[in-house]
Amino acid sequence: MCLHPVLGRAIPVLSVVFAGALLAQDAPQSSPSTPLTPAPAVPAEQQASTPSAPAATPVVTPAPAAAVTQGSPMASVIAASASLRVWPTANSPVYEGSLSKDAVVRVGRSDAGFREVLLPIGPIGYVHKNFANEPTAEGKVAIKSKSVAFRYRPKSGEAPVSTLVEGAELWVVGEQDDWWKVRNAGSSCWVLETEIQVFDNPPETMTLAHAEFEKTQKGEVGARIESIAKAAEALKIRAERREKLAAIQMDFSKELKKSPREQKFEGIAAATDELLAQVQGDAELKPMAEELKRRVGAQQWVVEATAARDAQPKPVEGVRDVPPVIVPDALDRFQAVGFLRWTKGFTGPGRYIVEKGGKQLFEVTCQSGRYDLSLFVDCEVGLIGASRRPNFESLRVLDVEKVEVLAPRQ
Repeated sequence: MCLHPVLGRAIPVLSVVFAGALLAQDAPQSSPSTPLTPAPAVPAEQQASTPSAPAATPVVTPAPAAAVTQGSPMASVIAASASLRVWPTANSPVYEGSLSKDAVVRVGRSDAGFREVLLPIGPIGYVHKNFANEPTAEGKVAIKSKSVAFRYRPKSGEAPVSTLVEGAELWVVGEQDDWWKVRNAGSSCWVLETEIQVFDNPPETMTLAHAEFEKTQKGEVGARIESIAKAAEALKIRAERREKLAAIQMDFSKELKKSPREQKFEGIAAATDELLAQVQGDAELKPMAEELKRRVGAQQWVVEATAARDAQPKPVEGVRDVPPVIVPDALDRFQAVGFLRWTKGFTGPGRYIVEKGGKQLFEVTCQSGRYDLSLFVDCEVGLIGASRRPNFESLRVLDVEKVEVLAPRQ
């Protein structure tokens, strides 16, 4: 259902039309005596959602936007920002986006203090994806139903701006849920006349500025196409890297089935390092590549350790044999080394014994009187002297000539 006002219609008529459109679905059935006025065409998506709609209040179909010609008047925006209104009324909804100061546009008719603006490829609106084909490589969608609503926002409950015929083409600048975000070159918009300055005979500079404005609008379409191409390329590259990672993992598994002496990981390690450098920004593939690198490195260490273990030592050439160095034992100068103990006799006097490791080595005497052996009891000592074995004795007697304390008593 189209609510766009008609050139020359007065504001009161527009108000009646707009109110009638919003209440069309809720209007009661006319009595038999009341003559019925044919209802306007209902957009395809409204037909689908309202199978038995009541008779609607008649709505005047708006005139199409004026054709943009080379000689059309131009206007320069003098306000800081000019909102693009759907209809020439103070309470009209607005399209997305606005005109900035000094922007140059072509303008059409005037209506109650508002001026029609003819954008190069139209204002931004929405059409439902169910009623349009997929975008072409050029960035356009074509309407595939006989009557489809063009809306100023993606909401089916709003009154449509205009009704699109089958085959109509619109420039796609984005998408939102089930809606194509488009620019409709066949639809105009309105701004306050106080926000612009109109030139019936615009200078060349304004024509050039308008051409730049058209290039900017079409650039939105090109930017979307480029972003889609980049996203598709990114998905392709990511799929290739995933396949490469799977291939490296398979090669690694094959090498693990071999014995360590036959395993070769140099190529696998190089391929893993190359892949890891490529997936630094990938939160999923990067940890997987790092784990593979760790496993490859650990297995390389096993291979190297196995090779070192099994390798035959090579004789060193050109080195003379070095005779072994014999280090004399400093204790060899003693006849006895041990702990000096005093033991009591069963029938006679006691005696001094030197023992080591629980074994008695000598009975110790000092006939020269040079040492008081009682001073060395329980000390580890080194003894120098002559030894003899008396008759009927099991121990040899060591008559000390020199005593050295090796460790004091504990």
